[in-house]
Formats: sequence, structure tokens, C-alpha cells
Amino acid sequence: MNPWKETRITRRNALKLAGATVIAGVVPHLARAQSGAKPRIAWQSSAQTASYLYARTSGVLKTAGVEVEHIKFSAGPPIFAALRSDSVDLAFFAETPAAILMAQGIPAKVISVAADYGGAMGLVTRKESGIRTVSDLRGKKIAVVRGSAAHFTLGAILRQNKMSFSDVELMSVDVTTLIPAFQNGNVDAALYWEPWMSRLVQSGGTLLMTNWQAKQPSATMWVARTKWLEQNEPTAVAFVKGLDVVNADIRKNPSKVAATISEELGLDSPTLTEVLTTETRFPTLQEMLDPGYVYSIAPQSVVAEKGLAGVLKEVAVFMTEIGTIDRVPDVTKGFAPEVAQKALQSKV
Repeated sequence: MNPWKETRITRRNALKLAGATVIAGVVPHLARAQSGAKPRIAWQSSAQTASYLYARTSGVLKTAGVEVEHIKFSAGPPIFAALRSDSVDLAFFAETPAAILMAQGIPAKVISVAADYGGAMGLVTRKESGIRTVSDLRGKKIAVVRGSAAHFTLGAILRQNKMSFSDVELMSVDVTTLIPAFQNGNVDAALYWEPWMSRLVQSGGTLLMTNWQAKQPSATMWVARTKWLEQNEPTAVAFVKGLDVVNADIRKNPSKVAATISEELGLDSPTLTEVLTTETRFPTLQEMLDPGYVYSIAPQSVVAEKGLAGVLKEVAVFMTEIGTIDRVPDVTKGFAPEVAQKALQSKV
């Protein structure tokens, strides 16, 4: 029996297109993309896309020769169809949809780590639900996006407390209808990422547990469609380099970055500043290529199924156990670390 209740059809074909509005910026000698290569970027309303949003808005990507088509999705799973149909070129994913993407054989490769977000995803409960501890989730209506990182985290939380998905009523709620569903009492609790976690709390919810407290993986990444990458590697390199450039701004002046992108993310600037400061970390290219980094994409880490590759395999195993996917993929084939390596070697 399918435990899911679809409360809304995901808007697979209702993509929100926006022009690539940029503010002039000067980044001398940044490695430029090939002219004419205009990648279509699949992004989500997630605080972990901050470096991309800021690089686009501040003009860093434009200076690097990367003018993008800016395409917003509500979550990771709906992007699968867009990649299959060659409708997007670069896409933002958390670890769970990335693992599912590989299991489904969608031709795409991880090219960089976007952010690690320990604490930027959590389980929020309605005060009227009677949920005070994880044990109280039994029999309750829990909202989550199926196939998302939140789905994986919820499963792990339940398993840690000797429960399974069959012990709760799972509600598949798209982010576009999440807040009304929560406020109207259609669900008792919800497990989502930022900015939705903060919005749930601002709607009167209580944060019960974060993914960090649940000791669950918390990595997001940028993925490139394989065929596009083969034909446009310099653009991919310039894109990754541009994100690395602005990551320094996020670390040094998070309030400035938050003020610039808060409206697009739909989260007020002070709250977003807090998220960027305490809940999210944007690794440098050097860090993500270090075998010692927990989400390393260094070639030796990928081959050994360590770092991010190890996380994706762990997620895939779990998703196989609960029937979301039917096989554990060879995750080592889903990476192109040479893009980050070339970006690291390019000069600003």
C-alpha cells in the first residue's frame, strides 16, 4: 500500500522563468566561458543556492562570460524530467535526489559542492499537534517532499526511534502549498529545508529537530548534464570558479549577501543572514578537492566511494531498502571532479 497522499501535483511543466538580471561587477582576469554558451540553470528556493544567486546578481558570472537562463524549480525531483529532455544544463541538488538521479541513469555528473547545510533543514511541528518528542510522531500527518533530502532524513529519524514510514501518515506537499497546509492544520509536522524551515517556524511552528541533530548527511551540489558538459566544459569551469569567488563574500560579509538575495529567496534579510552564518557553510574549491573534507569530490575520494560519493551511496542503499529506487548505482561514474580542479587552477 502506498503510504503517500498527494496533496498537490508538482508543477513539472510550470517552470518559472526569469531574465538574468545582473548588477555590473568587476572581477579582472576571471577565466571566461566560451562565447555563445548560455547554460540553463535549474535552481531551487534554498539557502544553499546563495552563492549562485549572489554570483548572478552581483555580475560575477557575467564578468566570467557566463550569462544564464534562470529557471526555478520547487524541489530536486522535478528537475529529473528537465535533464532527461535536455531542457536544463546545470542543476542544484541535495544528496538524496542526486542519488536517485544516478540510480535512474540520468546522464549528469557532479561538478562541485554547493554547500553543506547542517542545521538548515529540520522537523517543525504544529503546537496543536501534541508532538513534543519524536516518539509522538506515531500516527501523525508528516509533510515532506518525496525523493528529497528531507525524505531521507525523516526516514533516518524514524528508524533511530524504532519506527518506520508505516508508523506515520506521509503527506507529499510541494513547497508552493506547504505554508497554507501547515497553518490550516492539514499536517501535524513538516520536514523541510531553508528557507521553508524558518517560514514554518514563523508560521507558529516549533522546531523539534534539525538534520544536524539527527546526524544525517547535509550536502548540496551542482550537477551538469553530461552531453552539455562534454561540449561546454570551459563554461562549467567558469561557473564553478565564479561561485568560489563569491563564497569569500558570503563568509566575510553575510549580511550584505543576504540583503542582496533575500527577496529572491523569500526570506527576510536578518533571518537569511543567520542561516548563512550558523546553518550553512560554503566550501572553497580547495576544500572540496581535499580528500580529508567530509564531502570531498577529490578523484581519489570518488574512486574509493569516500566523501560525497560515499554519502550518495549510503543514501542510495537506504532508498533501495524503502523501495524508492530499485538499485544502488555505481556512484563513482556520476562525478566530473576535473571541472573543480580546472576551476581551482584558473586565476582571478
